[in-house]
Amino acid sequence: MSDLSQLLAFTADHGQHGPEWIVPGSRPQSLFCLACATETFEDIASEVPLVRKKHLLVELLNAINSHDQHLLDLLAEDGRVAWHLTQKVFGLLDISDNTISGMVVEVLVQLCCMLKSEELVCCLLHQISNQVRRACNYSSSQPALTLLGGLLHSIPALVQTLYQNEEALIDFVLTGLTYPEEKVKSSCAFILAHCVASTAEGSRQVSLAHQSQLTGCLLPLLATAQSNELRINAMGLLKNLLGDEEPTRILMQYQGKTSLVSILKKMLLSRDDVLQVTSVQCTAQVMLHQGTQQGPCHYAEELLNGDVAEFLYETLATTNGLLLSSTFCCLLLFTEINSFFSKCHTVYGIESIIRAIQQAAKLNNAEALNHGLQLLSEIFKKQPLDTHLMNNESTLTQLSSLLTDCMKHPDVNVVIHATKTLTNLLRRDHLPSPVNFKSLLTPLQALLDSLQRLPKPLAGTSHRKRTHHRHHGQGQGLSRHPSKQETLLSEGLGAIQKAFRLATDCLNDPSTTENHLTAPTTTQTTDDKTQNTGVSSLIQFLMQAVDTTCIPIVMVNFSDICLPDIYTHLFGMLCVALKLDTSDSDRLSAKLASSSFIHLALTVRSRFPMQAEPLQDTVNSFLCSLCTSLQDLHPTSSSDDRQELKELLQQALPQIQGSAGEMLNLLYELACVSIGSSAMMGLDQGKNLDGKQQAVLALFYFAFLHNDRLVPETTLNKALIAFLSNHPNLQQLPKPSLKHILFLFACCHGNGEEHSTHPGTQCLLKVLQSEDLHSIYTHHPCILEWCFGSVNCNIQIARKVLEQWLLSSVTDDDPEATTRQCTERTTISQLLRQTPQCCETLLDIMSSGSNPLVSKSLSLLESVFCADPLSNDDDPSEMIMMVLRRRLPDVVQRLFLSETELPTDVHIVALLHLMCTVRIRRPQNELSAADVKLMYHVTNQLSKSPVSSQDVRQASLNYLTCLLIQTAPHGESRVAAILLSNIPTLKYLEMMLSTQPTPSIDLHCSCLSIIAHIIIYQTKFNIKVPHTMMLDLNAVLEMLKSNKHLPRKVCALHLWTAIFTSKFESPVLMLVEHSKPRTLLNDEDVGLGIKSKDVRMIYTLLQNTIAIGDPSLGQAAVTCMRSLVTYLMDKNQVLGHHVLSQPWNHQLMRCCIDSSIEDGRIPDYVFQLITMYLQHGNRGNAVSVQHLDSVADYLKSMDVVFSTDVVFEAISLIQQVMSQPHIKLSIKGAQGLHTFLQRVVDLTATNSTIRYNDILHLSGAIIQHPSTISTSTITTLEQARGLARDLLKQFTKYPEIGQ
Repeated sequence: MSDLSQLLAFTADHGQHGPEWIVPGSRPQSLFCLACATETFEDIASEVPLVRKKHLLVELLNAINSHDQHLLDLLAEDGRVAWHLTQKVFGLLDISDNTISGMVVEVLVQLCCMLKSEELVCCLLHQISNQVRRACNYSSSQPALTLLGGLLHSIPALVQTLYQNEEALIDFVLTGLTYPEEKVKSSCAFILAHCVASTAEGSRQVSLAHQSQLTGCLLPLLATAQSNELRINAMGLLKNLLGDEEPTRILMQYQGKTSLVSILKKMLLSRDDVLQVTSVQCTAQVMLHQGTQQGPCHYAEELLNGDVAEFLYETLATTNGLLLSSTFCCLLLFTEINSFFSKCHTVYGIESIIRAIQQAAKLNNAEALNHGLQLLSEIFKKQPLDTHLMNNESTLTQLSSLLTDCMKHPDVNVVIHATKTLTNLLRRDHLPSPVNFKSLLTPLQALLDSLQRLPKPLAGTSHRKRTHHRHHGQGQGLSRHPSKQETLLSEGLGAIQKAFRLATDCLNDPSTTENHLTAPTTTQTTDDKTQNTGVSSLIQFLMQAVDTTCIPIVMVNFSDICLPDIYTHLFGMLCVALKLDTSDSDRLSAKLASSSFIHLALTVRSRFPMQAEPLQDTVNSFLCSLCTSLQDLHPTSSSDDRQELKELLQQALPQIQGSAGEMLNLLYELACVSIGSSAMMGLDQGKNLDGKQQAVLALFYFAFLHNDRLVPETTLNKALIAFLSNHPNLQQLPKPSLKHILFLFACCHGNGEEHSTHPGTQCLLKVLQSEDLHSIYTHHPCILEWCFGSVNCNIQIARKVLEQWLLSSVTDDDPEATTRQCTERTTISQLLRQTPQCCETLLDIMSSGSNPLVSKSLSLLESVFCADPLSNDDDPSEMIMMVLRRRLPDVVQRLFLSETELPTDVHIVALLHLMCTVRIRRPQNELSAADVKLMYHVTNQLSKSPVSSQDVRQASLNYLTCLLIQTAPHGESRVAAILLSNIPTLKYLEMMLSTQPTPSIDLHCSCLSIIAHIIIYQTKFNIKVPHTMMLDLNAVLEMLKSNKHLPRKVCALHLWTAIFTSKFESPVLMLVEHSKPRTLLNDEDVGLGIKSKDVRMIYTLLQNTIAIGDPSLGQAAVTCMRSLVTYLMDKNQVLGHHVLSQPWNHQLMRCCIDSSIEDGRIPDYVFQLITMYLQHGNRGNAVSVQHLDSVADYLKSMDVVFSTDVVFEAISLIQQVMSQPHIKLSIKGAQGLHTFLQRVVDLTATNSTIRYNDILHLSGAIIQHPSTISTSTITTLEQARGLARDLLKQFTKYPEIGQ
C-alpha cells in the first residue's frame, strides 16, 4: 500500500507489473509506473480522460529530460519495449487536441535523442510516412509533419535517410508549400529548410533536383504570408537556399510578381527582430555570391539599385545586438563595391551608422561594436575624395564622442578598431569646413591615454624575447604573431602619423579656418598660418604627444617589439613633424638628435630584414629629414646646402646597409682605378663610393654634433685616419665633407693614438691653413679644445678658429643664450684659465682685430675673469695672469692710440674693469711704465667728463683707486703725485662732491675714496698741491648722518679718517661753511679744525654707526673714531677726555660684545675699540671686567688657525689689559686669555691664513677695505707668537692659573 500511495497514477492491472517499471516521478518522493502509462496510452477510446493522458505525458517527458538512468536502461535493454512505447505515444497524434499533439511531438523527439537508436528513428520516420499517406489531407497530416520537423531539427543526419528512403514524403512536403493553410505551409517550410541546410553527402544533390520547384513557390509564399511563424520558417528556408550559387541565381532572376529584393526589403521593414536578422543574413548571402558568374558586382548592383542599403540603414535603429552586428557585417560587404560610395549610399547612412555604433556601445555588445567600427573604418578609408561624408559639425562632434568612449573600452579589440576608424577619419576631405579641431583632439587624447595604459613591457612580448634574440641575425623574429597590445600600439602610432599629415594639409588649406573668405595678403607666410588657433593647437598637441607618449612607450619596449609597422609609423610621424616649418619642429630636431635618434634609426634599420621595405624607406626618409633640419639650425646654412645634403642622403642611404659600426667600414674603402673598357664602370663605382662615404660622414657629423656617440671615439679616429690616407688631396672634397671631417677629427682628439705626425693629419692642417675657415667651421667646444690642445696646430690656425668662435658665439640678445651660452662660456673659460696659448691668441685678436672682434674678446675676458674678482674659486693660473698683466696694457694703448677706430665706451669700461681684476687677483706693488701711460689716458677721460659716459668715469675712478691702494702703501708715490698734479682731475673730484643732488652714488663713493687716499699720501710723501679742493663742511657731515646709502657712508668715514689723520692741515682739502656767517670761537674750539660741537656730534654719529653692527661700517667707524680721539688728544685733551668719559661708551661696549657673542663671532673692530678705550685709561669705565670675561671666553674657544686678523688684534688688546695695573681680571677671564695665548704660541707658520684683500667692492665702486686702512702694530705671525710668549710670563700675578 505504501508503494501505491506514492504512485502518481496507476491502472487496475498495476499489481501485475514488476517493480522494474517504477521510475521517479516529477514530485519529491513520488513514483511513476511506465507500464501503467503505456497501458493508458493504448486506450485510444475516450474512456480515459485527456487530462490523465496529458499528466502521464508530462511525467514521461520529465523522466526523459531528467536523464534517469533506470529509465534509460529499461528502454535500451529491449528495443521492443522502446518501440512499443514509441508506437503508443505516436498513436496519441490521432487525438484532435493541439496540446496533446505538441506534448507527443516533444516526448517522441526527446525519446529518440535519449536512446540514440538509428533503428528506432527509422521506424518512427516510416510510421510518419505511413500516416501521411493514410491521411486525407494536409490538415490531418499536420501533427505528423510537425513531428518530422522536430526530428530533423534535433537529428540533422536524418535528412539523408529521408532522401534515401522517403522521397515521396519530400514531394508531399514540397506540394504542401502551396496548401492554403498557413500552419501547414509553415511546417513544410520548416522541414524543407532543414533539408536544404543539410551538408550530408548526396542530400544536397537530391535537394537540387527540387530547386526549381522550390524557388518558384518560395518568393510568392513570402509575398503573401500573413503569420509570423510562416514568415520566419520561409525566411529560414530562403537563407539556406541562398547558401548555394544556383538557387541564388534563380531567385535573383525570378520574373514573377515579386522579387527577392522586394522580399528582403519587406522583411527588413518588419518589426520582428528575427525576420530582420534573417533578412540581413540573406542579403549577406547574396553579396557573398556577387561577381562569381554574372560579372563583377552583379548581385550587389541589383541590391543597391533596389535601395537595400537604405533599408539596412533603417534596421540599425534597434536595440537588438544580433541585428546590429548582422547589419554591420552585411554593410561591410557593400564597402567592397565602388558604386556603394559613388552613388552616395555612405553619405545617406553615415549618421545612422554612428548612432547604431553608439547603441552597441550602450548595450556593451563588444561583437557588434567591433563590426560597427570596422564598417565605419572601411567607409572612411574607401570614400572618394570628391564626395564628402560629413557636411556639418554636429556629425563630427557625435563621432568624436563615440570614438572617445570606444578608446576607453576594456576590450582591446574595440580600442584597436576604434583607432583604425580614427586613423581613416583623419583626412581633410572627410572633415567639414571650417574644421573643428577640438573634436579631433578629444579622441586623440583618449587614444594617448589608452596607449599609456598599455603594460610595460607589452603583454605577450616577454615570452618571445628569447626567440627574438636567437633569430636576430636572420630576421626570423618577424614571423611571430604580434600581441593585441602590440597591434594597438602600431595602430595608435599610425593614427598620430595620420594626424600629422592632416595638420600639414590644413596648413595649406585656407578653408579650415572660419575666416577663409578673407582676401589673402601677399605678406602671409607659413609662420602666419601656424598662428591659426585650430591648426597650431593640433600641431602643439601632436608634438607633445610624440614627446611624452609615442617615443617613451616605443623606447620602453624597444627590445621586445617584433612588428616593423610600429617603427614605420614612429619614424613616419617624425618625418612629417620635421617638415613642419615651425619653431617646434626646430626644437624637435635638436631634441631627437641629442636623444640618440640617429643611432636608434640605424639600429632599427639593421635589425629588420630587407623584406620590410616600407620601414627601410621610412627610416631613410627620417634620417634625411632630420639631418636637413639640423642643417637649417646652423646660422651659416643656405638653401643650396640643404638641397645638396638632401640629394646626397636620398641617393646614398638606400645603398648603405648595416649598423653604425658596419657603415664606418666604408671609410676604409678605396675606389679602384680601372684601365681599358671598364674605365667608365670603375668611374661610376668610384662616384658611388664617394657618395656613400660623404653620406656616412654627414650622419656621423650630425650624430656627434649632438652627443650621439654612434661608435667609440677611438674607432672613429682610426677610420678617419684611414680615410685621410686614402684622400691625400682633401681640397677636392666638397666643403661640407671637409667640415664634417674637421669636426669629427676634433671630437676624437685625446682618444687613442694622436697620429699627429700622420700624413693625413698634416694634410688636414694644411687645408685649414689655406682654406676659408668660415665655410668649414663648426661652432662646437671640441673644435676649440682640439685647436689649443694639439701641439701641431700653429698659431695662424688657432687664431682663425678663435676668431670664428667669437663671431659665432651666442649674444645676450639671442633667445637661446641661456642654454647655449653656459656651455660656450664654460669651454672658453677653462681654456683661458689653463691654456696660455689661448689667452695669448685672444689678446692678439684684441691688438689687431676688427672692432666687433675686439668687442667680443673684451666681453669674453670680462665674463671669465671679472665675474667675482675677490673669489679664489677656480682661480686662473699664475702663467695666465702673467700673460694678462704683460699684454693688457699694450692692448689698451692700441685702442686709445688707434687712428682708424676710436675706442667705444664699452671697450674702455671693459678694459679698465679687466685691468682692475688682474690687479685684484694678482696684486702688484710696483708701477710699470705702461701703467703710467694708461693713467694719462684715464685722467684724460675724467678731464672731459661732460663727454665721457658715467660708466667710463666710474671705471676710471676704480682703476685709479686700485693703483693707489696697491702701490702707495709700499712707497710708490707716482700715482698720488700724478693725481695731485692734474688740476682737471682735482676739479672733477671737487665738482662731483659739490653737485647736489648726487648724480651717482658709486661715483660719489669713488670720489670720496680717492680724496681720502690723496690726503693721506700727500702728507706721507709731502707732495706739492697746485689746487686745493673746497668742500662744504655741512655736506660732509650730512654724509655721516645719513644711513640711506651705506657704501657712501663707509667712504665718508674713510674721508673723515684722512682729515683727522692730517689734522685738518692738508693742502688737498679745505672744509668751509657756506651756510652760516662767521662767529667767535669758544674756548673749546681753540686749536681745532672744526667746532667742538661738531666734534661731539661726529663722535655720537660714530657711536651710532658702530652700534648698527654692519662689518664694513663698524670697521670704518672704529678706525675713524681712533683717528678722532688721537686728533683730540693732540689738540684738545680736555675735550678728548670728555668724549672718552661719556657713559654711552659703556653701553656701546655692552651692545657690541653682546651682539657679537650672539652671532658667534667678535669682529676685529670690537677688539680695536676695546684696545682704544684701554689705551686712553678706560675713562668712565667704558670697558668692564664682565666685558673682558666675555671676550676671554670667546677667545678660549676661537679657531686661531682661520682667524689670523682677530689673533693680531686680540694680542694687542691683551697687551693693554696686562699693562693696566688697575684692571684685575676674574679667574675665568684670566684662564681664557691664558689658554688663547698658549694656542697662539703653538700656532705654526703653515697654519696661517690669508688676510683680508686690500680692495673691497661696494656696489659698483672699488674702495680700500676698512680693516686695512688702520693696520695693527702686529703684522706677522712670528711677531704675534713672540708677544704671546711674553704675555704668558706676565700671568704670574694670577697664581690661581697653573703655569
